Amino acid sequence: MVHDNVRLPQEAYGDRYEIDVVCTLEGGTDPMSVSTYAADGVRIWTITAPAQPQGDMTAQDSRMAQVFEKLVERLSPDLIHFHCIQRLTASAVNVARLRRIPSSDHPA
Repeated sequence: MVHDNVRLPQEAYGDRYEIDVVCTLEGGTDPMSVSTYAADGVRIWTITAPAQPQGDMTAQDSRMAQVFEKLVERLSPDLIHFHCIQRLTASAVNVARLRRIPSSDHPA
């Protein structure tokens, strides 16, 4: 499903818009490190999710907010679509809200 959430907008709008994906990488060895790669013409940015005492129930993480903020500064998105943010935490949504970047909770 997530693949289609990216593939369909990329096919429809990829010639007019840059589409990037920011997600977490579970099991990485360096918490909060950022890596990037490309798949199907889309840049994928991964943030290594740290082990949390509450697991995916952690609502806010200031460290994640700082890393996400740096990516937002670099990417300068006009719109953010949030999907399955458990490991990004609500901190990522707060970054978008504070920067007044419109967000969508459903695919284009």
